[in-house]
Amino acid sequence: APEWMKLARELLDNADYGERWSSCVEDWAALEEAYGYASPVSSLGGLGLHRRPPHVQWWIRRARLPERSLPILDLDEFIRDWKAWWGSCNPNWRQPEGAGLPMTQNAEGSLEVLRKPGKNGILSVLAALKWWRDAEGGNSSEWAAAVDDVSGVVARLLEEETGSR
Repeated sequence: APEWMKLARELLDNADYGERWSSCVEDWAALEEAYGYASPVSSLGGLGLHRRPPHVQWWIRRARLPERSLPILDLDEFIRDWKAWWGSCNPNWRQPEGAGLPMTQNAEGSLEVLRKPGKNGILSVLAALKWWRDAEGGNSSEWAAAVDDVSGVVARLLEEETGSR
């Protein structure tokens, strides 16, 4: 695996946040492997920036090192931003009434807009989820719902990429 993936695993694997989290991270790692660890450098290769928490850009500018993260001073604002950002990255058919989770997990709809291999893709979403969990100091039901949502998307993308689950 390339260096960016090793650093990502160091970041995401370093604490036991429960089975949901571990399963999501394992599926994501398998997805990146299925993508051949492709990592497009153009901005078109990554997720959208609308409402992305500023912590993500701060981390990217510091080479995505696992030990680097910006303290979350206002957790409520961070969570609102994360949800709005994740929502804006998703296809319209997944959008809930109002801003929130869970989003629709319809097996018929396309997830092509979320097919973003590499270090500018789902990794940033997972990193931000980790920081949220660290700032809370536990698994809140809101955090667990966010992990479940991302996990469902990652599992679907993996299934579409490999033809199996």
